[in-house]
Amino acid sequence: MQQLNTPYDWTHEQVVKFADNREAVDESLSLLGLILFRNELKDHTADAIAKLKAGDIRTVMITGDNAMCGCYIARQRGMASSSSREEYDLPAVKHLVEQGEDVELAVTGVAFDYLVAMGEIKGLLLNIRIFSRMTPDGKVECVKLHMETGAVTGMGGDGSNDCGALHFAHAGVALSDAEASVVSPFTSKSKTIQSVVDLCREGRCSVATSFASVKFVIVYGLIGSVMRAFQSYHTVIVSQWCWILSDGVSMLGCAYVMKLSKPLKELKAVRPTSSLIGPTTLVSMLGQQIVNVIFLCCSVHLLTSEVWYCPFSPVSIDVTKWWLMADIHLSMLF
Repeated sequence: MQQLNTPYDWTHEQVVKFADNREAVDESLSLLGLILFRNELKDHTADAIAKLKAGDIRTVMITGDNAMCGCYIARQRGMASSSSREEYDLPAVKHLVEQGEDVELAVTGVAFDYLVAMGEIKGLLLNIRIFSRMTPDGKVECVKLHMETGAVTGMGGDGSNDCGALHFAHAGVALSDAEASVVSPFTSKSKTIQSVVDLCREGRCSVATSFASVKFVIVYGLIGSVMRAFQSYHTVIVSQWCWILSDGVSMLGCAYVMKLSKPLKELKAVRPTSSLIGPTTLVSMLGQQIVNVIFLCCSVHLLTSEVWYCPFSPVSIDVTKWWLMADIHLSMLF
């Protein structure tokens, strides 16, 4: 910042004409100081990114700033390694990626558009950590490409140029109350990236709770089927109070307790399963059913082994009064 000494009685036209002459403007200046602009991230951003990395969530930066600024911020916040800067042409980069080298790339918007046009972006996409000088349309294209890889893709942004990407992402988090909050499914009250961490925690908890509810209903039905088989074998039925205890107390109680499940305080690298017929879900239900059958067999064996146990004999029952063997709600029809 410098001071320019000009006459006070100059008109507007004289000032404009003088400003067009660069040599005249730079002559006889008095240096007052330098103004430094620093667009720093918030203090808790590094902690939020570290939590996302601990949860095995890959983080990338899509910014309108230049590549050097993006690289500096990414290194300071732990998004990228602090190794030395090296520049390669496209064939050399492709060779490093194909060799399985641990390469983290930073590309400009022009380079990104070129890679998309040449069909080279898909092979390098997961090695690019920083997308710089990106336009709003470029951000949308970047989000779509990540979604095409099969990964659940989230987007966090606070500006109007992020609206498109927030809308197309699987989970968009608006970090402001401006235009971004209109198109984004989620809006952060704290206006910080920590809201993305909270969304991941709550999302994983919702998935785990939903699958637990489904598995509980399935296992409950399987237990009832096995119990019916035991009843048919011993030609007996359980009383109505047994069903009241099972359906009214046990089932509702367990369902209510599952509803109270809370997310973990910290993200873990192990994710809950997202497949209803995947091995994790099937093995879980099968293992639980095996345990239930073992306990049921043991309890029936202990009961029938008692000296006071008197097995039911269907021979003594008048088959013409078969409804007496049915449930109460069936016998009431007659």
